[in-house]
Amino acid sequence: MNADVQRPDRRRLLLLSYDLDVWGAQRQLVELAKGLDPNRYDVRVGTLVPNGPLATELAAARIPVVELERTWRWDLSPLFRLRRYLKSERIDIVHSFLFLPNFYARFAGRLAGTAAVISSLRAVGIEGWPRFVGDVATCVLCDAMIANSAAGAAHYVAHGGLRSRVVVVRNGFPQLPAADAGAVRQAAREWNLDRFGCRIGMIAALEPRKDQALLVRAFAKVLPFFPDTGLVLAGDGVRRPQIEQRIESLGIAANVVLLGKIQTPHLLHELLDIYVQASASGEGISNSILEAMSHACPVVATDVGGNPEVVLDERTGYIVPAGDVDALADRLRRLLDDADLRRRVGYEGKQRVQTTFSVEQLVAATCEIYDRVLSAAPLRARISATA
Repeated sequence: MNADVQRPDRRRLLLLSYDLDVWGAQRQLVELAKGLDPNRYDVRVGTLVPNGPLATELAAARIPVVELERTWRWDLSPLFRLRRYLKSERIDIVHSFLFLPNFYARFAGRLAGTAAVISSLRAVGIEGWPRFVGDVATCVLCDAMIANSAAGAAHYVAHGGLRSRVVVVRNGFPQLPAADAGAVRQAAREWNLDRFGCRIGMIAALEPRKDQALLVRAFAKVLPFFPDTGLVLAGDGVRRPQIEQRIESLGIAANVVLLGKIQTPHLLHELLDIYVQASASGEGISNSILEAMSHACPVVATDVGGNPEVVLDERTGYIVPAGDVDALADRLRRLLDDADLRRRVGYEGKQRVQTTFSVEQLVAATCEIYDRVLSAAPLRARISATA
C-alpha cells in the first residue's frame, strides 16, 4: 500500500488506462501498480472511463484512481485535464497503456513538463491504420515505448517507430491461489459444462483479430472422434452472429457453449482440458495464454505476433499456422487422445509462466526503464534550455 507521507526521494507516478475492465493491458497495469515499491513510488491510476471491475483491487491496495472522463469520440478535454493534474500534482512519471491514453499522455506530459513520459505497446500493430500512423508519428514525444513482445517491437520499428525509444518488457502474471473446488463445480453447473468429458476453450473478444471461427471449424473436424468433448467460447463482440451461424451450419451446436463476457475466467480455466488462442492478427503477449498455462492447461496457439514467445512448440503446447484448420484439428486430436501428454505439457507451461513471466520481472524491468529515463531528464532539460 502507498505510504501516507511523501518522501522527497519518492517518485510520483501516474499509470494511465482507458478503463479498468478485465482485459490484458488493464490487468498488467494493475499488477504493476500493486507490485511497485511504495517506498520508491507514490502510485496513482488514471482512467478515461470511470469505474470497472479492477477498481476494487486498486482500492484494496489503497491506490487512488483519478477519473479523466472522456465523453465523446473526438473529446480533447481529457488532454487538458491530464495536463493540469500532472502539473498540479508534480507527477514525475506518466506511463500510459493503449492508444488513446498514449495520445493524451504524450501531449499532456510534454505540455506539463513531466520528467518521464512512457508509452506502452500491447500488440503487434494498433487496430486501424490511422491510429497506427498517428501513434508512430507522435512516438517522438515519449521517452520510452514499452512493447510486451519482441514481435510487436520489431513491427513497430519496421513501420517507422523510433528504435531508440522501443524496449521489450514481458507481461507478468501473478501466481494464483488454488481455486475453490465448490466454486468451480458451481460454475460448471451454471454454465452447463459438466455434461462434457473433455472441454476445449478460448477466452477472447469476438472480433476480427481473434479467429474463433477457425477454432469452430477445427472442432467440427475432431468432434466425430471425441463426441463427448465440448467447446467453450467466452467473450462477446461484433463477430458473434457470424460465429453462431457457423456453429449452426456445421451441426455442432449441441457441443458448443457461448458464455458471453465473464468476470471469473479463472474458474473457466480450471474446467478446461485444452486452451486455444486462435489469433488471426495483432497478438502481443496474451494474458489469456498466460492464465491458461498458469492453470497447467496445455495451449494450442496460432503463429501470430508474440504467441511463439509464450508457447514453446511441443513443450508447453503447440504453435500452428494462422488460418490452418487442419493443423489446429490435428494438434487438438493429439491432446484429446493422450491424457498423459496433456498433463506433461500443462506442467511445463505452468513452470514457464512462473519463471519467465512473473510479476516480479515485470516490475523490475519497468523500474529500470523509469530510472534510465529519469536519469536522462536533467540532461534533456539543459539541452532544451540551451536550444
